[in-house]
Amino acid sequence: VPQEKSLHMQYFFYIYSHEESSAARRGPPTVRFDLHVSEFLRGGASPRAGSKGLEVFVAPQKELWTIIDPNHFCGHEDTLGRLAFTRGSPEGVARHEIVPSRQVAQATLHGPSGIYVLVLANCGGDMTNLRLSGSVSVQNSHGFLPAIAYPKKELYGVFAVLYSLSALSWAYVALPWWAQLHLVQKGLVVISMTGVIECISWWLLYFRWNISSEFSDFVFDIAALCTACKIVVAFRVVLTSAKPKEPLRLNDRRSNDSFVGDAMLMLYMVCAFNEMLVLSLRHSRALDFHFVLMNAAPSIALACGLFLWCHIALVRKIAHLKETNHDARVVQFGRSQMILAVATFAACAVVLLQLFDPTADDESSRWSYHWFFSDGAFQLTFFVVQCAAMYTWRPDSSQAFHVHGYTQVSQVGGAIVGAPVGAAWEDDENSADDDVTGNGNRMETYLAS
Repeated sequence: VPQEKSLHMQYFFYIYSHEESSAARRGPPTVRFDLHVSEFLRGGASPRAGSKGLEVFVAPQKELWTIIDPNHFCGHEDTLGRLAFTRGSPEGVARHEIVPSRQVAQATLHGPSGIYVLVLANCGGDMTNLRLSGSVSVQNSHGFLPAIAYPKKELYGVFAVLYSLSALSWAYVALPWWAQLHLVQKGLVVISMTGVIECISWWLLYFRWNISSEFSDFVFDIAALCTACKIVVAFRVVLTSAKPKEPLRLNDRRSNDSFVGDAMLMLYMVCAFNEMLVLSLRHSRALDFHFVLMNAAPSIALACGLFLWCHIALVRKIAHLKETNHDARVVQFGRSQMILAVATFAACAVVLLQLFDPTADDESSRWSYHWFFSDGAFQLTFFVVQCAAMYTWRPDSSQAFHVHGYTQVSQVGGAIVGAPVGAAWEDDENSADDDVTGNGNRMETYLAS
């Protein structure tokens, strides 16, 4: 509860008028108040006596200081102790007095489209011992979703279908070659399946929010983690596949670069999740731009480092393949580097669009483009890059010798038992001179014709 003789702006609603709504199925927008006060600390005023003068109202944000006088919003001598407007019944204002017993009230908003602010005012006495509970919800003509978020439900419905089709298509093409697939090809299976779960989760979040006014933190966490995980897996696949040599020995220890890479990826996932959380609250809480930028900076810096690392790793990989005259692999990794370069520039554009989004101000004519700046540009970029990678790494008979899986290998009396069936480790990634045991035994594997 605010201090006495003060008011607090709590939340911002994006509301279309009934005339401007593109999905006017439920009539004009309405506000539902479900609030009550209870005793928080013993002593002081009781809820019944002490809540007098506690009110909440919803009003157009750009007209707020013309509706109320910031110096006399608790009234003059004849209206002290009660919220007072500068004019009798302002258009587009819904007002509710909070009482101890739970009372549900509903009011219709007849104002124009715009940003509406939820204001809690205490024109009574000291209420530090009271607790305010309940909810305030606004139902637009299309449902409970904010006007700028409504198109996102359809956006993620479309991308859920697209990711499902791409995942099924890639599984159909890749499964017959599963034992012979390159790490990149297997990684694309994981990325596409993660994309399916991600988009379904986002769609479910917005669908449930729209019909029930309930924002599910659990579903949001799943969706945001899938988004971050999808990016992390993509970076991990590039960094791992770009290593000059694949491990040949069973007891090979992971290099320091692997631990550093895993640490960066995990840190990036945490920072990316935090960035998505802040961006999701940016407009409804009217967060300051510098606060948003401060929370986005760590994930942006880590992403820049990971992109740079991937480019360097691919350059070294391609140089190594050229030295060993593996032209087919040079072409594949060369195309992969081109895709990564396009993804890098697109990622920079996506970050700029999200941070400097011009579509979420009070001008309702631009709200219909908000979905692209906040979510659409990223999802479209990632999906196009994924499809390009699938085309580049599509498996066929010419790639049948690229085996990176291993059957069970054991050592019996100094001899090696077990090897990949019907394949050979390539000289460009695995030297036949590498030690397999600590006593100097060496292994050479040949592909029988």
